[in-house]
Amino acid sequence: MVSLSGAFQAWSSMQITHSLEEARRTQAFSRQILEQMDNLTGENETKGKVALIGLYIIAANDKDKMNIANIALQSGKNSLRDAAAFLLRQECKELPQQSTCKNALEMLARTEDVSVQRQIRKEDKLIGDSPGARQQEAVVNVQVQPSPVAQALEEITTAKIAASDLQGWIYIGKADPSGALLDDRTINVARKPSANADVTTITSVYLRSQGTIRSGSSLGIIPRGQVLRIHALSSRPMAAGTEAVWAKVKTQRGSLQSVP
Repeated sequence: MVSLSGAFQAWSSMQITHSLEEARRTQAFSRQILEQMDNLTGENETKGKVALIGLYIIAANDKDKMNIANIALQSGKNSLRDAAAFLLRQECKELPQQSTCKNALEMLARTEDVSVQRQIRKEDKLIGDSPGARQQEAVVNVQVQPSPVAQALEEITTAKIAASDLQGWIYIGKADPSGALLDDRTINVARKPSANADVTTITSVYLRSQGTIRSGSSLGIIPRGQVLRIHALSSRPMAAGTEAVWAKVKTQRGSLQSVP
């Protein structure tokens, strides 16, 4: 009983010491962030990026790195957002299996979704301002636009697909009344596919939690050339008898192909 009590006291002492050291480390890192706040929030983009990268490098653990990256992604400053995307991309490029890459994927997906919803509002306004605009002509998809955030998000999504299967919804294109897919299709087949079919993406496309670009959340960006298994389809009526088609899909590990 004495030896057990002594062991417990020793363990408790170690836990308290560790907690105190962690608290001191956190306080010190918080002070370093505050010391760089003027650079992070100032108008000088170069100083801001240098401060961000410096804090990211000296971060003692993954939690601190993710906090710094998240501050930059939500800063409203394009230079800091793009620098954070680069840092997260490099981090997960070297060690794609680490747990922080899941956090990085989620943070980048949220950031990209802000841009997507902004683009939808912009295009909706253009449509609404057009004479004779109809509800059926509303925006049903947003193409992936090149940017540091989108590039990082696609690369981390691709790394995740290589390690485990992903599932969600993708936009596959508009279909005419005969079922033929129109020019905005994102997959390699010319006609509206059926459930359990395998298709390959011919362009980068957003993977989403719901079969719409207007609600739900982004889960990543599926790269061009990715083989997908279709599990379900969802359609929305459009003008002239066409329909916007979304597919619930699941990725297949190791199935990235070269698309001409």
